[in-house]
Amino acid sequence: SELLTDRATPNSPITYRAGIHYRYTLEGVTYEESHVHRKGADGPATDRSKAAALTEKYPPGREATCFVNPAQRDSAVLEHASRAGLYSIWFPCLFVAGGAGMIFSSWRSKR
Repeated sequence: SELLTDRATPNSPITYRAGIHYRYTLEGVTYEESHVHRKGADGPATDRSKAAALTEKYPPGREATCFVNPAQRDSAVLEHASRAGLYSIWFPCLFVAGGAGMIFSSWRSKR
């Protein structure tokens, strides 16, 4: 693992990314991967601390569990996080808030 820096143009801010490469063996076949999170979520960011924290979490030589895509055995991630729980909470809340607003509006108009 290493902390990688980049600057797209001379006037743009420096971006940071954790460069983490690992190997895993599945059914006797060894694969190499570099994704910590699902594809697209490991991109560069201007916050150095997040990238540095990942490089500290996965230092060279550390053994870790990775999550392998059963449909594509050559695709794996180290952290399997989903934000589906957030969507399943706030979306129904919209309907509850809308219903409460209609009840309140109906109650106020009767007065």
